[in-house]
Amino acid sequence: MTIRATSVVPVPATQEQVPPSAVSASTDAVLTPYHAMKTRCRLQPEHTVLCLGIGGLGYNAVAIAKRALGVRCVVACDTREQALENAKEAGADYIATPADLLRALSTNRLVVDFACGGTIHLVGIDGRSLEVSPLAAMLKDFTIKASFYGT
Repeated sequence: MTIRATSVVPVPATQEQVPPSAVSASTDAVLTPYHAMKTRCRLQPEHTVLCLGIGGLGYNAVAIAKRALGVRCVVACDTREQALENAKEAGADYIATPADLLRALSTNRLVVDFACGGTIHLVGIDGRSLEVSPLAAMLKDFTIKASFYGT
């Protein structure tokens, strides 16, 4: 079997420098959000990212968006306080629970940009249905994308 050089990342030769456990998750928890943001969404520094759910994929998505891709604004949302603290450490500019976001929207304390042309990228789906209005999609000219692992 031959593997393309672009598909591998060199790591130090000894386990003392980088233990296998430290890099083994990279094939999923790091590559999946990286592929979604860099390849599928083509994120640019001027973009804003809202990451809903700060588990393994979400945590890495926040770090990649902010630190590797240089996105200007990263917002992390989760119901768990520890997950929000982790997101802040990973580089999130703002953290909030879903209730915080809804409260901010209902009290006009949150400025929402409804500009046309945004992208919703689905990563780490839990199996529930997603309902989308075709009229809203056409009027707002948004795109829905999805990817499976780091394909």
